[in-house]
Amino acid sequence: MDAPEIFKSAYEKLWALVAEKRIALPGRFLPYNHPSESKDAIYSLQEGEFTRELLNSINQFSTRLNQLVLWEEVLSNYGEDQALELRLEFTSLILYYCLHQPYEFRSRLIFAATGLCYTNGIDRKLLTKSDVRNDDDINFESLNKVVKHWQSGNALREAIQELNGKEFRDRTNNYRNRTQHRVPPGVDYGHTNVIERTFPPGARVAYSFGQAAPLATKNLIPLLVGELNLMIGAFEAYRRLIDEHTKPHET
Repeated sequence: MDAPEIFKSAYEKLWALVAEKRIALPGRFLPYNHPSESKDAIYSLQEGEFTRELLNSINQFSTRLNQLVLWEEVLSNYGEDQALELRLEFTSLILYYCLHQPYEFRSRLIFAATGLCYTNGIDRKLLTKSDVRNDDDINFESLNKVVKHWQSGNALREAIQELNGKEFRDRTNNYRNRTQHRVPPGVDYGHTNVIERTFPPGARVAYSFGQAAPLATKNLIPLLVGELNLMIGAFEAYRRLIDEHTKPHET
């Protein structure tokens, strides 16, 4: 079977699987109807834009995750050589996106929540211009500094800290960071050469040589499901902050 026939066959199996609906899909889709009660035009404009982009991130992640689950079922019926060709064609970029998305969502949520705190905090005279950082300089420290003025802020801060957490980074061999700054591990195929440098007592330097085994998609999917649930939980905490921002207050 040549490549076009393999691809066509795989697609037919994928859509048959979708039609059968016998696979439980983990992706959840959030509705876009999240209006705020803000009377501030600037805040309302910011909040609408931020909320829509955060929902886009969650729903796109859900879509990709569901695709991975379906493809993993389809590819289990192919031999190793054919499965490799199909993964390169259909799942490699999806998985690349999914492994980066928790960090991207975390950063976007920090930016959105911090920006809304700036707007609401200045309006309520809880913050001054010295508390406000330039957009390009906003990070978790920026949020931590200002979100303490709202009761819901601590829950949001804790929810954000759980995203792309240590366990996820460790079990994915720090894939996102290594992809952008070093050399990432392989996924499903390909060992990565590893050279470790140490400085033992009595020696200037020592090197050890080895290989890092590839990550397996079937093991990554449960981790990604966990991150999706954390993303949804963090979004809900973000909405509680907005509810607190938009409560009537004395001026």
